Amino acid sequence: MRKDIGKDDYKYLFFIDFKCNNSNNIFEIKEFPLHVVDVTSKELIESFVSYVKPRIQNAPILQEVLKNVQNFLEKYLEAGIDKFAVVYECDSDSSFLFSETSKKKIKLPPIFEKYICLKSVFPIEIAKKAPQSLQQMLQQLKMEFQGQQHCEADYSKSQARVGLKLQNQVSIFPKIKKYNQESQDIQQQQQQQQQNPKNLNEKNKQNTQNSKSNKRQEIESSFEDAFWQCKECNAKIKWKYNKICLTCNSNKYKSYDRMRKDIGQNDYQYLFFIDFECNYIYNTFEIIEFPLHVVDVTSKEVIDSFVSYVKPSNKIINFRTKLTKITNDPVQNAPILEQVLINVQNFLKNYLEAGIDKCAVVYDCDSDSRFLFSETSKKKIKVPEIFEKYFYLKSVFPIKITKKAPQSLQQRLQQLKMEFQGQQHCGADDSMNQARVGLKLLELGYNFSKDQKLKLGESSTNISKEQQMKQCNMYKKEYLIQKQQNKQIENNNN
Repeated sequence: MRKDIGKDDYKYLFFIDFKCNNSNNIFEIKEFPLHVVDVTSKELIESFVSYVKPRIQNAPILQEVLKNVQNFLEKYLEAGIDKFAVVYECDSDSSFLFSETSKKKIKLPPIFEKYICLKSVFPIEIAKKAPQSLQQMLQQLKMEFQGQQHCEADYSKSQARVGLKLQNQVSIFPKIKKYNQESQDIQQQQQQQQQNPKNLNEKNKQNTQNSKSNKRQEIESSFEDAFWQCKECNAKIKWKYNKICLTCNSNKYKSYDRMRKDIGQNDYQYLFFIDFECNYIYNTFEIIEFPLHVVDVTSKEVIDSFVSYVKPSNKIINFRTKLTKITNDPVQNAPILEQVLINVQNFLKNYLEAGIDKCAVVYDCDSDSRFLFSETSKKKIKVPEIFEKYFYLKSVFPIKITKKAPQSLQQRLQQLKMEFQGQQHCGADDSMNQARVGLKLLELGYNFSKDQKLKLGESSTNISKEQQMKQCNMYKKEYLIQKQQNKQIENNNN
């Protein structure tokens, strides 16, 4: 800001400072304050403050708030789009707005595309060093913060007071325009394409190839704890991104992803629905609740249940207690995981008499199987055979019911027009709701089939490459012998 330029550039300045909610490194605006400063009269003339839905459930969503702001500013915008500007404290506020609107595909009003950062334009003549925060700006102007700290309405009002103080000292806000970075990138790409379309196409190809290779690496790393079963030779194979079976060289993806009505009517007699609750400490997960519900496929009902707490190595953290309502008292008297797995095996004895091929475990998603296999491999606990074969409800849910595959249990219930019953993040209730989803799909005529991609987990600790090759060779010999026998039978019949 300088005293010798920009005296008639702006008529109104809109001071804004957002308050955001941060979950999983995703920021969502939950308070939207705006204060209007008249540059000519040098006073704050009006204010707009609104909460956004993440903070208060009855509050409007961001799209509605932006419309309300636009309606509120209509009378000021009559002065002309070049006669006003938004003033943020720093770049982070603009990035919060642009990132959230781009992710939610909300059209941003033109007023927010042009803005000034108070931190960047603050005149250094007042102090030797450029201030890094609003508190430092106030100190350098010999002012005090008024109102409640971390209340964004008061925070943005203090920014407006800083702006007014600078104007009283005849420092003028410069005419600076900053636009959304995404729109700038698009414009640059269009210019480059007009100049060198061949070079740009080559760059795009390289980028797509890199993204594909990164996706492959992510997929491979996410299935490190599992094997797949070949449909031709029934071999257990360590999962790789390639489509060929290492044993019989057949396409191991010769199967259906989703549940269907025309296959697998009599494949399974019992399904075991499981959803673990875990404690997370020192970058490791430990199972603290082990629920299991038995569904009879023929009668289409839940016929039996097993629920047990599991004693972890460490105390349950407060966050997990708030989430799951599981405290340290019941868990300390519970059996350890190894004993719980023995208890589960004894509980399932009657059902496994029907044949282990007639039973399958159903998890909600891949995280549950990861919890079990990672903990058992670290503690060197042998996993019962029944837990080696399992489905993911998320992966086999039929897309015919909806256009998009549901990503959570809540979405699956909504798409089947069902409501969640019980307490959320309680393993017994979560797994019971999974069983209800499974039963509803069975009632609609969909089947859990052996023709779907059945995933096989490790039975004990990690298997070495030498053992894997020995297994492959053994399976290969068995497969070739079976093939010869089948040919002989065909020749004899002919």
